[in-house]
Amino acid sequence: MGGSNINAPGVRVNYRRANTAPPPRHNSADYNNDSCSPACFSYILILFNLVFMTAGGVVLGFGIWTLIAKQHYIVLLTTATYSATSYILIFAGALVFIVAFIGCYGAVRENVTFLKIFIGLLLLIFALEVTAGCLGLVYKERIRRELYEDFRETFVTSYSVDADKTNAIDRLQREHRCCGAENYTDWSTSVWFTGGSAGVNLVPSSCCKTPVPLETCGQRTHPSNIYNVEGGCVAKYSLVLEDQVLVVAVLALCVSTLELCGVVFACCMLVRIRKESFIGLD
Repeated sequence: MGGSNINAPGVRVNYRRANTAPPPRHNSADYNNDSCSPACFSYILILFNLVFMTAGGVVLGFGIWTLIAKQHYIVLLTTATYSATSYILIFAGALVFIVAFIGCYGAVRENVTFLKIFIGLLLLIFALEVTAGCLGLVYKERIRRELYEDFRETFVTSYSVDADKTNAIDRLQREHRCCGAENYTDWSTSVWFTGGSAGVNLVPSSCCKTPVPLETCGQRTHPSNIYNVEGGCVAKYSLVLEDQVLVVAVLALCVSTLELCGVVFACCMLVRIRKESFIGLD
């Protein structure tokens, strides 16, 4: 019959009518028109790592400086908070260079594994920097009280007994122009005085404004002869230490913020790489 050809050989008949339209296929042109492709994020991440390395160098240098500049006085502190903060900064600053290299390689090669390692290490450094910053802020509030406890004990019990601490105390009193932990009367109860090492002196020669003659300049405790500063060496050194610890804390927290930006950039690049891989399989 001329009306229907449905049973003719070679003709495929679809007896099931689709109820829904097929899902739209991803078009690579849609992603190519986006402002930030993996290549774009690659350049951003490389630029970030250059800035990151610079910041890491600053952190490393500052951490080393805090130890070198105050190495003579660390023996006077019974708490390890100050040293711990400095060592965390040094470790984190050194680790930055390794992490930055991994980040640059992952960005240039668009290597997912290296980018994941980069993100993990960034988060590790972030935790270290935040720890150092928080330690600095906490320690800043306790500096004066801890210094008084540390200095009082060290001045009274260790002067003339421990050579390193004796030299550190003499250096502290000369450089900061102070005498005694809280005032010059601290020396009257010290082992140095009660044990007979003082001789005719009431205070060590490092308290003297003009230590001449060296052996006997500490006989007179008049303000014209010795550094009779209110609050003693605790007041003088705590001001220096508070400023330095505050800089450490602020620097650590600022760099940690920069690291979070790096995590965001790397995560965005990972997402774009995976999207392009998905398109390639489509």
